[in-house]
Amino acid sequence: MRLLHRTTRGPLWVLILLACALTLTRGVDAQSIVSAGTAVKLRRVDSLTVQGRLVRADSTTLTLETLTGTLVIPRGDVTELSRRSLQTGPYARRLALIGVGPGLGLGALMIAIAGTEHGPTPPAGKVGMLAFGGALGASLGALSGAVLGALVPTWTPLATSVGVAATRSSGAGGVELCNPRPSVEGSIGTQADGGGVTTRAAVVLTCGGRVTGGLEIGQLARRESESRSSSVDSFSGDTYTEQMSGGRTESFLGGFANIALGTRFLNPRFVASAGAYHEVAWSDQASSHTKRADGTTTSFDSHQQSSAWRPGVGVGLGVSSPVWQHMSLGGEARGHWSGNGNIALTTVLSMRLRP
Repeated sequence: MRLLHRTTRGPLWVLILLACALTLTRGVDAQSIVSAGTAVKLRRVDSLTVQGRLVRADSTTLTLETLTGTLVIPRGDVTELSRRSLQTGPYARRLALIGVGPGLGLGALMIAIAGTEHGPTPPAGKVGMLAFGGALGASLGALSGAVLGALVPTWTPLATSVGVAATRSSGAGGVELCNPRPSVEGSIGTQADGGGVTTRAAVVLTCGGRVTGGLEIGQLARRESESRSSSVDSFSGDTYTEQMSGGRTESFLGGFANIALGTRFLNPRFVASAGAYHEVAWSDQASSHTKRADGTTTSFDSHQQSSAWRPGVGVGLGVSSPVWQHMSLGGEARGHWSGNGNIALTTVLSMRLRP
């Protein structure tokens, strides 16, 4: 139980807070004015349908950012206009309520396990475990609902006289628009269990609607341990010493996808990745035997190292905000699961550079 708490407390509370924000945040329902970056679909007088993000509007034209570039369309050429409305809020709230029940069941299971291992749990401990389980279940439900809602949009009619509200292009309220050209990302942070530095570099290759994808390579935190022992034989007086050290490094490479959870504050997104994880583990042992009779010492040293590639996946949440036309800063919490049975929970600060 202590291990569960120690390895999850940092990223877990980040995910819970983000889930609460997604659950409570509602989209803008105004039809006459929309925020810059709103995904729209319009039909022109020549029956051609165009999809993109509405970035500007004046009395005569609408300006859309599409995968092929910027389009300026006269209002008189637009016969139908609709906006894409994500269901992240409603889905997150519904699945959050559903997730409370299994979460309370998890809390009850934790109480039973703690009672078996450490004896009866005091009332305050039971309440804490139930609250933890309920919060975790609600958070996972909210996150699942937000991702599902982002993948199941609906189209809501808009008046062709729609206006675009002035939206900050940078800062916490800035909206990140889909960029069809490749961009690069860099991240550095820490790992929940034991600290250490984790790094990541990525190239964003595709961007369509709410989904961006690309390739990434990274290094999880280095793990090292060391122990030393010494004993004296009570009969012979000989001294025995032993020193052991070892460690493990794990790197990964593969692909990733980001699913935007709406153009809300800090542009929250769901992160999923899959690839190959390379683990290198080593151990060193040094022992000695010193005889009391003549003072001679016999030493023994050994070194072992193993290396293996395994498949793995990662899931998490991220936020980001444009601070300049070509740069965004943000953060991400992600869990990495590789075939060796280890779970690495990382929290990083990230930077994205785009042309």
